[in-house]
Amino acid sequence: MLGEELGVHVECVEPAPDRSHEVAGKYSTDTPILIQGAKACKLLNSNPNFGGEFDLVGFSQGTIISRYIIQYCNLKGTVRNFLSFGGPLSGQFAQSCDFFDISCHLDRWHSNYVAFSDDKLEHWAPASYWNDPSHYQRYLSRSPFLAEANNEINYSEDRKQRFLDIERALFIRFEQETTIVPPESSWWGGYDKYGNIITRNQTQVYNDDLIGIKTLEDQGRATFATLPGRHVQVTREDVLNVVIPFILGN
Repeated sequence: MLGEELGVHVECVEPAPDRSHEVAGKYSTDTPILIQGAKACKLLNSNPNFGGEFDLVGFSQGTIISRYIIQYCNLKGTVRNFLSFGGPLSGQFAQSCDFFDISCHLDRWHSNYVAFSDDKLEHWAPASYWNDPSHYQRYLSRSPFLAEANNEINYSEDRKQRFLDIERALFIRFEQETTIVPPESSWWGGYDKYGNIITRNQTQVYNDDLIGIKTLEDQGRATFATLPGRHVQVTREDVLNVVIPFILGN
């Protein structure tokens, strides 16, 4: 639809070796982000359609692969604008619990522990961007992608500058989001160590401007939008009223 409305070339970059729905879905779920990101990077660099400036659009986990492309990929072309739809940008978190819900707390502890097990790190893509603020040091030591991409470890000015080099970014969350936990992650928020929801301006990554999101917002180059509906449920009206005006700079 974007191609039709804007008269531009639009192409889906699929890292999976087989584009069939079943194979691509399993590859997306079971393959670490570092592997998927490197494959996406190679595909972009081998495609002449992406040799110049282009806009990068990510849906759900695709926003994490987009982060890899922006922050790690030595592109032949240049990412102009980044559009994130319902992405776990601050990571995927274990569901928060009511204070007296012991069963929930046990499930939450188990989810956080298992997410960083060797098996999950090797065979479950969300482990690459799992965030456990209740055990922050374990997250820093075990996170295979997110902690470094956030510049929480192995700080790199280059990774930050790569984000600052894009012209503008659009971060979209959905009103009825249930897949991304919590939905605030789509706006760079998340949970604190007590399980309380925090906004982006309550996080260290944002306040210390570790990767430049605060600078982008301060300079008016970051747009935060909310769309109705469930996870990545984007309508034609959404595209016409929100996405295209952003791309055109209106």
